[in-house]
Amino acid sequence: MRKITISEMISVLLGVFIIAVGLRFISIPESYNQSMVIFFSIIKYTAITMGTLVLLFAVISIGSAASLFKHHKIRKYLQNIAILVITTFLCAVIFEIILQVTFPESCKQDDAVYEHSYTPNCHSRFTTFEWDTKVKINAEGFRDDEILPKERFDLRILMLGDSMTWGYGVEKEETFSEVLQQKLNAKGVNADVINAGATSYSPTLEYLLLKYKGLSYQPDIVILNLDVSDIQDDYFREQAAEFDQEGNIIRVSGIKEQITLLYKIRNKMQLNRFIFDKVNLIDSRFVKKEGKQNTMPQGDPKTDRYAILRDLPVQDEEEHWDRTFHYITLISELCKKNDITFILTLYPYGVQVSPDEWSLGRHLFGFSPGAVQSDAPQQKVKKYAEENGIIYVEMLEPFQESSVFPLYFPYDGHINREGHKLAADVLFSSLVEEEMIKLPAAAAYPPDPFQQK
Repeated sequence: MRKITISEMISVLLGVFIIAVGLRFISIPESYNQSMVIFFSIIKYTAITMGTLVLLFAVISIGSAASLFKHHKIRKYLQNIAILVITTFLCAVIFEIILQVTFPESCKQDDAVYEHSYTPNCHSRFTTFEWDTKVKINAEGFRDDEILPKERFDLRILMLGDSMTWGYGVEKEETFSEVLQQKLNAKGVNADVINAGATSYSPTLEYLLLKYKGLSYQPDIVILNLDVSDIQDDYFREQAAEFDQEGNIIRVSGIKEQITLLYKIRNKMQLNRFIFDKVNLIDSRFVKKEGKQNTMPQGDPKTDRYAILRDLPVQDEEEHWDRTFHYITLISELCKKNDITFILTLYPYGVQVSPDEWSLGRHLFGFSPGAVQSDAPQQKVKKYAEENGIIYVEMLEPFQESSVFPLYFPYDGHINREGHKLAADVLFSSLVEEEMIKLPAAAAYPPDPFQQK
């Protein structure tokens, strides 16, 4: 049996390395943003295919009587592949180092109870091609000012919600939590509004947050800002949740039991964020010119993030709604037990408000250009609230009737600064109408500095 040549050994290692990169480092997004899924799928499976071919050729050569690497053309071909792979890898490493130095680190972290949270006292920036905003996390892990003693205020409101509440794309002072606080103070109400929103939180995590942390702030009012995507989030969260012997949820851990070195490296890589943003930029320009819509499987909340939002039959719809309503009920009961007023809202999406809102990005999730979805989710939540004695604040109608445009970022789809102003106006009006706050007599007359023009 002949000896294995150095070229064959290098080819085996190279093939294994390329396959490992494809399997371990190139991740297909879990969201159903079809452009990103296709893009990363192509990269991932191209790398796996290339590695497999190199490895297969090396194995065939080792098994033959004479090394195939002695052929000049074959050797030259493999050398070129090796040079290309090594050069690409080195360029990626150098670019990653540059990004690590120049890009701000994310404040997001794994959490043993809430799956994920924000690093206390973290300062960073959140940039995409649509915005560049400052991120300042307080000692409690919230995007808000430091929380002062309750005795300093006559009214304290705790905001629960996801990235809309947290404030994607706007500065902290522009979030509807902050604007609502400013409006209340301008009207003579000594109020504190705590923004406890966090990216992709849903009622499972919001219940845990209120139970373990939120109650300690002694809020007078808790406002839960529901999102239609919470239906899917609650489904996945319940799969990963831990329950006590009585069936009560106790945590949704985001910390893996065995965190490997590869996981840590991939989790710290900035290259993924850079590619994600640039692909979105290219896609937004392409859509603007072509007006195309991506197609995707629709109707099952397990795989379709916005199944509930579509005017289509939804698979196991009641089961999914019941799960989310169960955790909202737990939040409501926790508030009643602690003499806290509970308010429920549901964010309207751009595809419900106007045919022109969310114009550049709606195709990513299979929504047709110019289409307007119905208010079926709002009606479902409103009915649940009425049946359970929960105060429900309707936001869809005020957004539809607003003369301000746009209220949403055209590609990303989150509400923009004007959308946050309007949300604060709606909440403020509801607090007054429901007589949950009492305005000083003189406060009814001065002009509202936050009123939209």
